[in-house]
Amino acid sequence: MMESRTLTTTDDDINSITATYQLLDTIYINICIFVALAAVFELSRGIKCLYLNRIMVTKFVNALRVPQQPSKWPFSWVFILMSINDDKVCEMVG
Repeated sequence: MMESRTLTTTDDDINSITATYQLLDTIYINICIFVALAAVFELSRGIKCLYLNRIMVTKFVNALRVPQQPSKWPFSWVFILMSINDDKVCEMVG
């Protein structure tokens, strides 16, 4: 027969509380790092020297070997990339 017991307030010792706070701190730090990296990436999208190949090499643009240029909205490049199917990716790459 299975016995059951109820949890009491004394079941949480200092080690489990500390481990919970450490986990929450790690999650918060990861979120902050993600937001900082995403902000740096989105802010650097406007720098032309990072995307010089797309601007200088018009033969790739004319041959439809690059996707359309994303808008200025943050993370708009994700929607552009998600709209490209696998066959189109193979044409662009190869």
